[in-house]
Amino acid sequence: MTYAARMERWGGYSALLMAALFVASVSLTAWMPPLDEQSPIPFWPHLLFDYLFALMALLGLALIPAVHQRLQASSPLLTWSAGVAQVGFALTAIVSLWQADYETSLWREAASEASGSLGLLQGGWSGWLQLLLERMPRGWLETAGVGLWIFVVSWIAHRLPVWPTSLTQSGLVLGAAMACIALGATTGFTFLQVFGLLNYLILWPFWLLRLGLFLLHPIPVLAPSFAHMRRKAEALGRRLHLRRTPVARTPESPQ
Repeated sequence: MTYAARMERWGGYSALLMAALFVASVSLTAWMPPLDEQSPIPFWPHLLFDYLFALMALLGLALIPAVHQRLQASSPLLTWSAGVAQVGFALTAIVSLWQADYETSLWREAASEASGSLGLLQGGWSGWLQLLLERMPRGWLETAGVGLWIFVVSWIAHRLPVWPTSLTQSGLVLGAAMACIALGATTGFTFLQVFGLLNYLILWPFWLLRLGLFLLHPIPVLAPSFAHMRRKAEALGRRLHLRRTPVARTPESPQ
C-alpha cells in the first residue's frame, strides 16, 4: 500500500472516529447536572466532555491532509483555508484540555472544602467563562474557520466533480452553518446562532460518517470531466470522417 493510500485510509478512520466522539459528547450532556444542584455534584461528565472534544480536534488535524490527497486539486484558497482549519482544530484541542485541567483543579479544591464547594464552583465557572469570552476569538477559528475549509473543499469537489453529490451538498450547508454560529455569537443574533447550531448538530456527524466511508471505499463518480468528453467527441468525429464516402459529382456540360 502506498503512502497516499495509507493517508486516505487513516483519514477515513479518523473521520469515523470523530463522528462517534461527537455523538458521544453530545449525548453526554444529558448527564451533566446544573450548577445549582446540591452535592454530591459529579464532575466526570464535564471532564469527559472536554477530553472527547480535544481528541476529536486532534483527529481533525489528521483528516485535513487525507481530504486534500483524495481531492487532488491545488488552489491558493484551498491551501489558505486548510491552514485556518488546522489552527481551528489545534485551538479547540488546546482550549478543551485547558478547560479540563482547570475543572480538575477546581473540583479538587471544592472537595477539600465541602462546606463552600458550591460557592467555589459557581465563582470558578463564572471566572472561567469571563476569561474565555474576553481572550478567545468567540469561535471564529474553532467554528467559522473549520466551516470555511469544509465549504471550500465541498465547493471544489462539486465543481470538478470528483465526490458524491450527497457529500458535497451536505458540506456546503455545513460550512455555512458553522459560519452562522460564530456570526450569531458575535452579533448577538440568537436566531442565527441557533439555526447554525441545529444544522451543525445534524450535519457534522453525517458529513464525517459519509466522508469516512468515502475515504475508505471510494465510489467512482459517473459524471465525466469536460476534457474527457472533448476527447471522446474528437475521436468520434475522426471515425465519422474516415467512414464518410465522398459525394459523386456529375460533370458539367460544356457551354
